[in-house]
Amino acid sequence: MKKLKFYLVGLLAAASMTSCLLDDEVDPYTQNMDYIVGFDEATSTLSYFADEGVVTYYYPISLKGSKDGGTFDQDITLDLSVDPTSSAQSGVEYSFAANQVVLEAGSDYVLLPVDIHTGAFNSEMPTELVINISTNTEDTVVAAAYSSLTITFVGCISTIQEGEYLITFGSSSSQYVGQSYYDDVTMVDVNTFMTTETPPFMPGANYQPSFSTWGFEFTDVCGDLTVPTQNLFDYYSNEVYGVTTTDDNLTAQQGAVIDEDTFIIFMAVSASAGPYYSYLTFEYAD
Repeated sequence: MKKLKFYLVGLLAAASMTSCLLDDEVDPYTQNMDYIVGFDEATSTLSYFADEGVVTYYYPISLKGSKDGGTFDQDITLDLSVDPTSSAQSGVEYSFAANQVVLEAGSDYVLLPVDIHTGAFNSEMPTELVINISTNTEDTVVAAAYSSLTITFVGCISTIQEGEYLITFGSSSSQYVGQSYYDDVTMVDVNTFMTTETPPFMPGANYQPSFSTWGFEFTDVCGDLTVPTQNLFDYYSNEVYGVTTTDDNLTAQQGAVIDEDTFIIFMAVSASAGPYYSYLTFEYAD
């Protein structure tokens, strides 16, 4: 980095000696660059199933870019607003008093405190708070990708049972359509589960004793199932991920709980020849 700086200084010095027209000029590209700010994360999920009082969470808003790669030389005032799409209610699931925060000169972040009312979460469905930020500070913009934060409040405990399931491949699967196999499902965290196998790689297909896991992880948020992106067997670079679809059982979902003994997951495993899709119906067999 030092070599690059010295090199740029050398170029500027040479330019000033060869043309007096460049004296005291500022690079127009650099001059027109804005300071860029935004949330550090786009989503946050909070799960509480008992009243633990008011808990304060702090969400950072930071400087993403600047003219000189450093921090801003004056305060940046950020305006906060609750998006009308929010289903959570102020004074119920959450509260925050400020409608502005200030990223002070010389700093590269500011923390937004949000009070979470842990005893007021909906026990039947998730609710969301969407916070938007904007600014009128000169030479400053909010990056579109970092302009909002969605906080999801989860107060419902999964009804999925641990134990053995009979799993059947549906018609949207790439292979084994109509075929079934048995697998165990274990809760590894709150509303988070792990299988012991990953279709279509059934026992005997690329399984090795050294793997830390042969299964895949999925989460349940009030009956809405999601397969987060993960590596196959926590070993290969192939990705295992959920696929969103709409059909007789799913509505823009990767999976859903049908009843206390049945749930569905639509997932895929990436491969050079294209993804392997598995539309799976889990039926409790214990």
